[in-house]
Amino acid sequence: MALYNANKDRFDRTTSEVAKLNYKIGMMYFNYYTEEDGSYSFSTRVQKAYSFFAENHNNAEIPQDFEDLNLAECYYQICSFYKNYILNGATVEEASRDNYENLFSTIENTLADVQSAGAYNQLSLMVQ
Repeated sequence: MALYNANKDRFDRTTSEVAKLNYKIGMMYFNYYTEEDGSYSFSTRVQKAYSFFAENHNNAEIPQDFEDLNLAECYYQICSFYKNYILNGATVEEASRDNYENLFSTIENTLADVQSAGAYNQLSLMVQ
């Protein structure tokens, strides 16, 4: 992460390589992150992965030829929902029916892409 953060400002956000890098790092955190003692929790994984998926989501110049664009957006929506409505105990706002329907719709629309994706994407999105 030190190398990533040291060079982040020089990344060309208009390239699919940068979008892919953010997506891959987000996926590594989402699927593999563990604490130093070997323990892990889904909430920690979501929090660690969120910023990388958000980089792509908030990038107005993200190239349309980025092959994992729909998957990256789906993971952003999952992490964002979890962060906003499950992890955030400071707010009294609960997820509405529309929030749930939006999340489920995003996942459902992405399932077609998952058929040709890797095993972790298939398992993660089919189970979510």
